[in-house]
Amino acid sequence: MARIPMTGRPTKSLEVLKQTIAEEKKKNARRRRQPVGAPGKRINFRSYIHSVFKHIVPKRADKSGTNTISSNAMTVVNDLCTSILDKVCDEIKAMKKNTKTVVVKDKDILASFKLIFPGQLGVHAVSEGVKANVAYEHFKDERDKAKVIK
Repeated sequence: MARIPMTGRPTKSLEVLKQTIAEEKKKNARRRRQPVGAPGKRINFRSYIHSVFKHIVPKRADKSGTNTISSNAMTVVNDLCTSILDKVCDEIKAMKKNTKTVVVKDKDILASFKLIFPGQLGVHAVSEGVKANVAYEHFKDERDKAKVIK
């Protein structure tokens, strides 16, 4: 039985309140974006591939003077990057399961690359990754120093 407050309007019962809350949650769930790691969403490396391609390949001397890569080639390189990422993630997951630890450290990523890529390719991949990380850290330190000076 609903209670009648002083204003003369009856209050909603508990079931009606629960139903309206559930309806609002459904509406908000439909509006919400999927997170990046959602099962239906694929990771895309196209913008990164293009920027690396611009740095590696010099400009052509033809009419356009721009670097181009076909969509099929971009798809192949993107699929290669996603498959390597999946393999690295699976290897790290297996390593963490064996060691029974939760935190992923840089040593774990380096070890997974050495296990995935055979021989010299793994050693070269690790050395290039370390070199890129050192360069990024140096850039970040210089940027922070510039902010402090201003």
